[in-house]
Amino acid sequence: MLPEASGADFLTKAHSHPVCRRPICSKLRSLGLPGKSTMRNLLDHGIDELRYHSHFSSQYGDGLSGPIVINGPASSNYDYDMGPLSITDWYYDTAFQVDALTLSNLQSQGPPPDADNILINGTNMNAAGTTGHYTAMSVKKGKKYRVRLINTSADNAIRVSLDGHTMQIMTSDFVPVQPITQSSIMMHIGQRYDVVVTADQAADNYWFRAEVETACNSSNLNAGKAIFNYAGVTLANPTTMPNTPIISSCTEPSPLTPWVPNNVSNQADFISQAKSFQVNLAVPGLTTNNFNVVAWGINMTAMDSKSAPSDPYGLTSLSLSLVSTSFRVPV
Repeated sequence: MLPEASGADFLTKAHSHPVCRRPICSKLRSLGLPGKSTMRNLLDHGIDELRYHSHFSSQYGDGLSGPIVINGPASSNYDYDMGPLSITDWYYDTAFQVDALTLSNLQSQGPPPDADNILINGTNMNAAGTTGHYTAMSVKKGKKYRVRLINTSADNAIRVSLDGHTMQIMTSDFVPVQPITQSSIMMHIGQRYDVVVTADQAADNYWFRAEVETACNSSNLNAGKAIFNYAGVTLANPTTMPNTPIISSCTEPSPLTPWVPNNVSNQADFISQAKSFQVNLAVPGLTTNNFNVVAWGINMTAMDSKSAPSDPYGLTSLSLSLVSTSFRVPV
């Protein structure tokens, strides 16, 4: 958890998913108002992209989230880096309204509300096809493209695919892996995959699909779409069909084998030092609609934490801003 930063009409906290490499594990420390970049330090020996997001209540579900890219060697060859492709569920109610509905439904053992849409880099058409637009990416026939996939959803597991093409996974959550080829990739919340897409099909427009994975008990009223447009072809809505067979599974791609093994040097020492702790459900006395309010606990202690002190490390600079996000500010 990070120090709070207050603005004209809203409060926020933010953190990045940890960048853990020797000699330190550093985190992004704070985030300011939209349009005002916060400069912080980052020292890292890892490569890949990560994401930052709000940590104030349910706020990040309103779009206060974004990618951070750390460049370095790759485990597969490519010609161009397309950069991050952020994929998220989207609710037309605010995140705080959805949170309240979710907690209310929980008391009657009901599921969270369905998400209304899936956005790809912040855009999509609505379910009726009447408003919005599709993100479009241009490719050159015969070239290879690195695409940095991130699922920044609040609730949805999402399966992604590109009609008529495969995706070669080269990195999974900061770990370069032995490349494997997939026709679609299932992504849990917060997961990142770097993939290589080869533009080796007939020059045309192709749908990139981001669809809720119902096998993971996720639900959404729409499907996300974007367009891969081959150079020289007029940009238009594709007429392409999904890859077959259509997969429905909550299983992650496999096998994912690290490019560089990171084995425990002395397993006996590791086993002798390993500890276990109890993960349990603590049930407070408060009840609503005859159902207990349930809270997770570790070693019978609620998982509440205080804000961390300022970052003690002296590092190189990193800047970020809320560019290409769909952040809602309460008024």
